[in-house]
Amino acid sequence: MDLFNQYNIYFNFLSFGTMLATSFAFFFSAFLFNIKQKSPYTLGLAKTYLYQGFFYSGYFISAMIYHPAAADHRLLTVGFIYPALIYYLQFIFLFPENTWPRIQKTFLYVQWIIGLALLGIFYYITRTAEYKFNFTGHYWDYDAEFISKIVAYFIMLYIFLCPIVGIIKIIKYRKEKKYRNALILYIITMMLGTIAPGSLNTLSRDGAVSRGAYLNVLVISVVVMLFILTILYINITEDRTTFMAKIVGITLVTFVFLMQGLAYFTLGDKEKEFDTLRIEQIEKAIIAKIYSPEMVYLLKYDLKNSEYDYIYMRNDYYESTDNDKIDFENYIADLENTSFYQKIKNYNGVDFKDYVLRELDRTSNYFIAYKYSILEFLKNYNKDPVFLKEDLLNYFNKLNKLTFVQYNRISFISNKTFRNDLIKYLKKTPKEFEPFANVIRELLEKNQKDEAKILKQKIYEYIAPLRP
Repeated sequence: MDLFNQYNIYFNFLSFGTMLATSFAFFFSAFLFNIKQKSPYTLGLAKTYLYQGFFYSGYFISAMIYHPAAADHRLLTVGFIYPALIYYLQFIFLFPENTWPRIQKTFLYVQWIIGLALLGIFYYITRTAEYKFNFTGHYWDYDAEFISKIVAYFIMLYIFLCPIVGIIKIIKYRKEKKYRNALILYIITMMLGTIAPGSLNTLSRDGAVSRGAYLNVLVISVVVMLFILTILYINITEDRTTFMAKIVGITLVTFVFLMQGLAYFTLGDKEKEFDTLRIEQIEKAIIAKIYSPEMVYLLKYDLKNSEYDYIYMRNDYYESTDNDKIDFENYIADLENTSFYQKIKNYNGVDFKDYVLRELDRTSNYFIAYKYSILEFLKNYNKDPVFLKEDLLNYFNKLNKLTFVQYNRISFISNKTFRNDLIKYLKKTPKEFEPFANVIRELLEKNQKDEAKILKQKIYEYIAPLRP
């Protein structure tokens, strides 16, 4: 395990789940490719599963390798999602027979040309793009949001072409009813299996939904979608398949479901054990000055004088590159916000509201947007004062979630067009974010010459997390 960790390879719930999705797609692809005397639509479905397997393997790499080089997983996801969708549309054209041969071939060639062109443009742009780590998603990515949006738009176009063509074919196809019904089920299954994970993927990148929740939906959707599509295929196809192959397929699905559920609980417990172990190591370092070999630094922050000092620093930290070092000046706002939260949480006096107001007066300028929001909450609060503390802490959590999601979205804006795109984005933020948006606008006005990286860090200081 240490050998894997040395090369930034970690097997966790995220990597295990994506491995299941990958292996499942490859298994069903092999199952269809091994059918003798395949019909054209069988070959189309087999290619769909094959390309889906490579697509999911990109997720597997991003979840397993925690190194900037893992950003190249986007070449797999962008490179193989288009072929997967192309051949699923081809399957719809060809099942149960090719009704419009010319249109089918035209779509095949045009979609391939567009897909390859987009992959080439994406590759060209990302070769010079910077790497960034998505903390909410736990993966490395390129700082290339504009081309990523273009890629995403075409993916959605390719996805919605499938039901559009499918519905037209259902209306036009007048032969056996069982094939029409099967085609309806194919389209519904495909849409349910792609829309939910696609939507949650965006939300998980923003931090509105946990990556674990997204991954569960992704794996379950993929497994259910591939299983239903394959079972439908087995029961409707005229290609020869064995009874044993059907038994093996059903058994594999059951096994994958059990493994996913088992991994959710066992690996979740492991992560909790990991957190508990690290907390114990920190307590030993503070109380007994026993420092774990894995501990890199221990920092003390003086709230009264706004100064920090190192209690412990591992020797090799000084030898690390500037990119690996942490500029603690950038995270003072986090420490002060946490201190404010804990003071409010721990105070139990009868003058609770007055205490909150006094503490708000002591906060720094970085807390100005939070301060305005909290004052508005207190001004409009009309419930029994007995519930004020509980409701205020819940409001803190709500504010923290709001700023967390909004900052993630701001951080995704490309550095090249950051200032102009940010101004446009601030016009679309929720009403609750308006105090923070005003602070950011004022910050942009005062720092006309600052680069995007510096601006992002300054913005972060004003919307740093408010949490215990």
